Amino acid sequence: MANDPIAKKKAEELARKKAQREIAKKVVKTIGKTAARKVFRVLDLAFPEPVGGDLGEQDFVTVYHKGELNRPSKPYLSTGEDRQRVEALDRTGTVHVFKIPKSTYWYWEKNGWIQTNWDLDIATGVRQKEIRFLLDAKKEILKYEVK
Repeated sequence: MANDPIAKKKAEELARKKAQREIAKKVVKTIGKTAARKVFRVLDLAFPEPVGGDLGEQDFVTVYHKGELNRPSKPYLSTGEDRQRVEALDRTGTVHVFKIPKSTYWYWEKNGWIQTNWDLDIATGVRQKEIRFLLDAKKEILKYEVK
């Protein structure tokens, strides 16, 4: 089996992906998560998918939404990264939790399906980073809800 070209190619691919993950971890550790995202986006690189969860919680972007999920009148789903701030919003409904794989999140971001801005809820005075999921991401995010 040592001479099997398919097995050899798979082993090389696994080694390459492992090396990419190690580089990605070093980049994030050196310059931080936000800067690393920009670097990968500018260089048009996909952040490598982790294998076996070796990056732990860093594998996902967790966002929260309070209220209805399917509001046809809104072309986006508004979320936040801080659960306490989202819970404090002056809205009815429960808080929904979404854990999105980072590679998926970055793909959506790169394709313009995510908008970020700072939001101020006048009724509560809560200021937070708002993440809006547009277009296809608005539909796709539902499969990443933590039940």
